[in-house]
Amino acid sequence: MENESILLSTGALPPEGIEELGVVYGSCVISTSIFGDAFATLRNMSVGGELKQYTGLLQKGMDSALERLRAAACEKGADGVYAIQFIAPQVAGGAAEVIAAGTAYRKKQ
Repeated sequence: MENESILLSTGALPPEGIEELGVVYGSCVISTSIFGDAFATLRNMSVGGELKQYTGLLQKGMDSALERLRAAACEKGADGVYAIQFIAPQVAGGAAEVIAAGTAYRKKQ
């Protein structure tokens, strides 16, 4: 799978004419600084609104998890990945865990 490969976020239906290679995933645990975490906590307790420190944290985590998913698919010799899902179980204490999972496939010859 090349870096420009197709990543599909379709439901459970696989693309036509493929061989499934199994589930692949990429994960990332990323954290903010103690100052960013303190600021987010103060904002949450006082005025509310979007916690941009955590929004940025999750975006970086998603990017990293997706790149690791792509690398895992490359290791299996995949042409692509379908049914990709992002999972972010918890954001706490200034840290975020992000997992990207999907099914790797190879086009049938």
